[in-house]
Amino acid sequence: MRRPILTGLILIIFLSGDILISAPKHRKIKQTESQKMTNEIDRIQKRVSEIRKNTDTYKLNKEKLNELEMKLEKTKSDLNYW
Repeated sequence: MRRPILTGLILIIFLSGDILISAPKHRKIKQTESQKMTNEIDRIQKRVSEIRKNTDTYKLNKEKLNELEMKLEKTKSDLNYW
């Protein structure tokens, strides 16, 4: 019994033009050219550090994978001798 009332209220809120539901808008602050450049440099440095971290992780994982492949090959060769 409570569901139709809530549905009706929601419909009234959306259909009435008085209540507006919207996300808060991001205000742009006027910046000088040097501030814009500084922000852009910070953004690029952050992205470069993320990429560098991902590259380091990739290299580490590649080394581990190579070690595991070598162990697998050794195990396979050991099993062939039995």
